[in-house]
Amino acid sequence: MTKDEATAISGRKRTADALTVSRIPLALLVFVLGAVFGRSALGVGLTLVLLGWTTDILDGRLARSDPSGAHTAIGDADLAIDLMLDVAGLYLFVFAGLLPWLWSTVYLCLAALIISLWPKRDVITWFELPVLALHPVFAFAASPVIGWSYVAWLAGAALLNLGRLAEIIGMLWRSLRRKGGEG
Repeated sequence: MTKDEATAISGRKRTADALTVSRIPLALLVFVLGAVFGRSALGVGLTLVLLGWTTDILDGRLARSDPSGAHTAIGDADLAIDLMLDVAGLYLFVFAGLLPWLWSTVYLCLAALIISLWPKRDVITWFELPVLALHPVFAFAASPVIGWSYVAWLAGAALLNLGRLAEIIGMLWRSLRRKGGEG
């Protein structure tokens, strides 16, 4: 990156990048807490995951609001960093004894193989959804307070991001229709 390119990146984009990068230590912490403390780390781990998803919403809004439209390497790696948090959450559930190790590892390897062959956003999202759907369910297993916090967070995130949610649902719907039309 040249000096002119570096100065062209706005404060919004830098803040978005910082929020994106913050998910890396959060993911590592969730994974390590689960590995070391097992089920007793479930509440804290899920709370950290929720914090991570909050940074994801914020960084996306900031990046999209940047008038320069500049791309950064960190912004381009956003999805990969999101997947780190997905994997950490999945293994938090494994370490907590809520999911079998073998099933989870096979699922992760299958997802990685298919995504490496078809690295499209809809393919990645279809593999993310089952893992993400487990979060609010297992949040209730941790405690009712954390479970209801997840429900409230999901409702708030959906309301604040209706347009983005509609885009994602549309993308998934089109991918289903495309797959249905191929058979």
